[in-house]
Amino acid sequence: MESVISREPNSPLVLDTHELSRRAGSMRTHSATVQAPSDLGTAVIGIPEGSDLELDLRLESVMEGVLVSGTVRGTAKGECSRCLDDITRELTVDVTELFAYPEKVAASVKAGDVDVEDEESVLDDDDNADLEPVLRDSVVTALPFQPLCREDCPGLCSECGARLADDPGHQHDVVDPRWSALQSMLESTSVSDETKES
Repeated sequence: MESVISREPNSPLVLDTHELSRRAGSMRTHSATVQAPSDLGTAVIGIPEGSDLELDLRLESVMEGVLVSGTVRGTAKGECSRCLDDITRELTVDVTELFAYPEKVAASVKAGDVDVEDEESVLDDDDNADLEPVLRDSVVTALPFQPLCREDCPGLCSECGARLADDPGHQHDVVDPRWSALQSMLESTSVSDETKES
């Protein structure tokens, strides 16, 4: 059976589902603004720890456990992967997760369905559902892999690091290193020709 991380029962990301437990068909909604946990993003962009997350969830009791579905809204902050400017994105993510009853998972494993324990979230012994892993999975996969400040961001100059959006005509006369020896020969030839003429 999947290990259940024990969290403080007062944590806003741990939902008490006791009133729904084992009463198939019962339902309740849960709306709250909570503080974002740590590591809710990637190295480039994410929802900062402690910032507001708005939860708008529906909890439904089904035969296998409690189905949690709804949306999570927050503000992701990071930097453009091309020009490194700071960016801010409003993010709305759909969440759907079945929190299985521990005894249902144990029965499935005993019956030989060994994949069940790897695929399902499990309610703890007090019928609490820990949303943090679900939020992390949903939010991180919804974030852009390479965030951009705008779709046509030209990025930075590879030679000097200048921001190309500020100077669209920015360029350097760069000679291919394979031709640099030839260029130095041409420069020395022109100097010697001028010397000969004088």
